[in-house]
Amino acid sequence: MNIESSLNSNTTQKRQISERKIFQAAIKVIAEQGYHNTRISDIAKEAGVAYGLVYHYFGSKENIMFIILDEVTKKFSEKIEKIDSENIHTLEKLARISDYMFDTYLASKEIIQLLVREIIKEPNINKDKLIAERILDKISHIIENGKRKKEIYSFIEPKILTLVFFGSIQMLLTSLVTNYYPIEESNKTQVIKKFKKQIRGMLYKDMDKSLKSFSFSADV
Repeated sequence: MNIESSLNSNTTQKRQISERKIFQAAIKVIAEQGYHNTRISDIAKEAGVAYGLVYHYFGSKENIMFIILDEVTKKFSEKIEKIDSENIHTLEKLARISDYMFDTYLASKEIIQLLVREIIKEPNINKDKLIAERILDKISHIIENGKRKKEIYSFIEPKILTLVFFGSIQMLLTSLVTNYYPIEESNKTQVIKKFKKQIRGMLYKDMDKSLKSFSFSADV
């Protein structure tokens, strides 16, 4: 490697480090303050970089937000696709998707805070709706395949079950973010385990029991 190539490599590496610092700072600040209340200067201060550097790398606050949501959605989508590819029962696939979302809260609370605040509670740009739909469509696809394999009741409407399933997880995560369900740092792991167990119970036992006792017409 010659001197010029070495310099270019170092410059690229430094830029990547700066971009990542800004990216992580943006997640933290927007999660805490909300998109509308966040200024570029807030992100720059949190990242410990010059105000102009944020604009130089990302262009605008809206673009930062879109990059964050796009990356998070990509990770969620890849995980859902990986789970879907496994040779397991449909209900176990849904349970593992639920586990992953709650594990994400444990690993990166700010990500869940941002998703709850910006996509679920206060969608502010049209891309938010498209991002949410990408995740919901993948879950609905899993349920549709489960119906074809007769692992899901034939009368179940995939989109409705998707909303019931995802909505349950959404509300539990929202309850943590908004402190409706108080949680201490010392018992956070235990509470998440409880939530994961509740969702699995709904999928494997409670839902199955309620469906078997539910009288319905084949025409419905």
